Amino acid sequence: MHRAALAQIRGDVPATVEHAQRARELALEDDHVVRAGAAGFLGIAFWTGGDLEAAHRAWSECVARLEQAGTFPTHLGHPSVG
Repeated sequence: MHRAALAQIRGDVPATVEHAQRARELALEDDHVVRAGAAGFLGIAFWTGGDLEAAHRAWSECVARLEQAGTFPTHLGHPSVG
C-alpha cells in the first residue's frame, strides 16, 4: 500500500495501479481496510488515467469495503449524508 501511495505522489499512474493491485492480491479477503485502501488508490489512478468506468468500479469497492469495516468517513460522500 505504501508503494502505491508513493507512486501516486510521484504521479506515476501505472506504478500506482501495479502496487495497489498487488496490495489487494496479498490482503486477506476479510481485511476490508486494506482492500478499501487499495481500491481507493486504484479509483484515483483510473480516474487520473481517464478510465472513468474503472474508476467508478474501484471507488465503489472502496466505499463498500469501508462500510463493511465500519469505518466509512462521511467526507467521502456517502449517499445518505447531506
